[in-house]
Amino acid sequence: MKKMTYIFTLSIALISALMFSCGGGGGGAGDSFTVGYNANGADSGSAPSAQSCNLGTSLTVKANSGSLAKNGYLFDGWNTKADGSGTDYMPGASYKGDDITLYAKWARLFNYSVNNPGFPAQALNSVQRAPGNPTATITGLTPRGSQLSSVIIPGSMDGYTISGIGNNAFQDCDNIIDVTIPDTVTIIGNNAFADCSNLLDMTLLGTAPPAMGSGVFFNCSVIISVPQTAVGAYQGYAGWTAYSTSIVYIGASTYSINYNGNGSDGGVVPLQQVSLTGGYPLEVYGNTGNLTRAGCTFNGWNTSPDGNGNNFNPGDHFPGPGRLTLYAKWYHPDYIVTFDSQEADTNAYPSSVTIKAPANTMGELPAEPVRARYRFAGWYTAPGGNGTHITADSTVVGNMTVYANWEFINPQFISLNNIDIGDIVLENGKYINFSDYKINAEGYMSISKPVGVVAYKGKTDSYGITGKVYMIGLQHDTCRWAPSGSTGEKTKFNTSLTNGGENWGVISAADVIGTADASTYYPAFNFANTYRAIGYTDGWFLPARGELSQICQNKVAINATISAIIDAGGIATQLPNGYSWSSSQNEYEKYEAFAVTFGASKSLEKYFTAFIIVARALDD
Repeated sequence: MKKMTYIFTLSIALISALMFSCGGGGGGAGDSFTVGYNANGADSGSAPSAQSCNLGTSLTVKANSGSLAKNGYLFDGWNTKADGSGTDYMPGASYKGDDITLYAKWARLFNYSVNNPGFPAQALNSVQRAPGNPTATITGLTPRGSQLSSVIIPGSMDGYTISGIGNNAFQDCDNIIDVTIPDTVTIIGNNAFADCSNLLDMTLLGTAPPAMGSGVFFNCSVIISVPQTAVGAYQGYAGWTAYSTSIVYIGASTYSINYNGNGSDGGVVPLQQVSLTGGYPLEVYGNTGNLTRAGCTFNGWNTSPDGNGNNFNPGDHFPGPGRLTLYAKWYHPDYIVTFDSQEADTNAYPSSVTIKAPANTMGELPAEPVRARYRFAGWYTAPGGNGTHITADSTVVGNMTVYANWEFINPQFISLNNIDIGDIVLENGKYINFSDYKINAEGYMSISKPVGVVAYKGKTDSYGITGKVYMIGLQHDTCRWAPSGSTGEKTKFNTSLTNGGENWGVISAADVIGTADASTYYPAFNFANTYRAIGYTDGWFLPARGELSQICQNKVAINATISAIIDAGGIATQLPNGYSWSSSQNEYEKYEAFAVTFGASKSLEKYFTAFIIVARALDD
């Protein structure tokens, strides 16, 4: 019975899922919605079929599956209004709601201006359009269209006949490889395709040559294809005669040589060479335009920019058919770059590296030099940070020397009265702010190494430590309270739990023999008792159990500072998340001190000893 109930429930769930999912059909009248698609003036292709979906669920907007296309425009998704002023829906977007029609959205590929003979441009309107017989002149690509490699100019746009290509319309469009111009174009303006350095093919569909302005193909090497019956007309027409050897008929089998400067920074590449199949083999030019590249020597041509293709030397023949693109080969010798460290402390400088040909960039720089009380501020082509800043991407054009630039570091010290939890004690007795140290660690360490971290300061508590300053010493060692069998056993736990300053005296009186060799038997006590690094002859001692408990409350700030010191290379280890030893004798293990945990770990193998400086030091 239980099994039958389960099957029935599962069936209901499956039926419900099907009722509320989208498909081609949908549910009955009133319980679904439809999304239709409109070609919106496309010149070719077909709109996708409509979609239906159950109300309350979503469908995925279709792509341009029917290859819709419109002359002079790019498909740019769908919109809820034909003029594109509604809501955009890109293919793959989700839609749910009421019935809707999505119109193809067209992004203009060309900018154009309207020519309206007999009427002022500002007076143009729908009434005057027909009497004025207006046409349009292409003035350039839109930003969207500027990414195309092939450009097909339509014969009409928005009802206007395209009659011309304007002055400078495509100048400097080095992304264009080929262009098709319709037979409606009667004029090509000045510099229309000037400096289109990668333009290789141009097809003109008109049998009558358009009038040509000046500099139309300046700095271009292009094959011009025209209707076969019009080749002679183009070759003999004013403006086109200069390109007569590059004019062929549409569909002709041609062969050509195109030249590329391949990183040249001076001169011009040779013009394209073109010939019909069956003509004489083309002879490769030399460096006729005096191409130059800083630090390099022209070394012939190659079919690959990296020089790993086939070599062609001036005078070699290309029999065709097809198109051959030749890239200038550049030779430059290995360069030596010398690094002058400008008074760095490290002995490895000055050093030098060799930039092997054909590399022309610096590449990985050597390790930064170090100089006490100075921060390294980069390599420059002249001393004192003058000249050009040298990076791994810098271009090398010959043997050169670069110089280290140094910024002087002037550390700011703070008084003992102004120190705070987490501040740092230096070996020379100075105190520095934690945040300053993080920014300027190398400057402080070049003056004096860090030896401690302020862990507690100037607060009255249940242990009566008003005005005292605790320091976590950056050293760890055993803190066994007394050696087994020593007279230290006789103290019977008389060490203080609240005043660590008393405990060394207790131990010294109880274990005269052991304290005579304190560095062996009581190394932590001995370290505190003999500590003199910051100028005090007394006053440092291990904390009692209660005092260490106060230090433990600030473990987050203490660890943050110690981590910063480790990162800067000041010490090699970190405060553990385990126990730290106090100077109070453990009543359960009479040979050991009481331990206070600094975290969850129970490891007793490593720890940091903590020291206290007496209140009178606050008068510093």
